[in-house]
Amino acid sequence: MSIFYKNLLIYLLPVAALSLLIHSFIITRYFSGVEFNYTITILYTVIFLITTVNLIGINFVNKIWKDKTGFAFMVLGMIKMFLVIFLIVKLRVSNVPNIFGDGINIAIIYLVSLIPEVLVSIKVLSGKEL
Repeated sequence: MSIFYKNLLIYLLPVAALSLLIHSFIITRYFSGVEFNYTITILYTVIFLITTVNLIGINFVNKIWKDKTGFAFMVLGMIKMFLVIFLIVKLRVSNVPNIFGDGINIAIIYLVSLIPEVLVSIKVLSGKEL
C-alpha cells in the first residue's frame, strides 16, 4: 500500500469516526423521537466512501497530468455534490414525512466530509507529501 493511501486513511478515519460519534450523540440526545429515512451510519459510510474515491482520483490525475489536478478536484467535487443532491431529491420524491431532518443530516455529513477533501487536495496541489 502506497504512502498516500496510508496517510489518506490517517486523515479520513479519525474525522469520520469523531464526527459520526458527535453526530450520533446529538441525534440520540436531542432528536430521539424523530424517525429518519436514512441512518447516520449509512450516510457517513456512503459519503466518506465517495470522498475517498474522489481523493484517490485526484491523486491519480496529479500523477499523470499535474496541470489538470485542480480541474479534477472541481469535477469530482461536483459529481459528489450531484450524488448528495440525488439523495435529497430521492427523499423528496418518495413522500417521506420528515424530509427536513434527513436533509439536515445529509448536509452536515457532506460539509464534514468536504473539510478533509479540501485539505488533502490542497496538499496534493501544492506538491507536498500527504
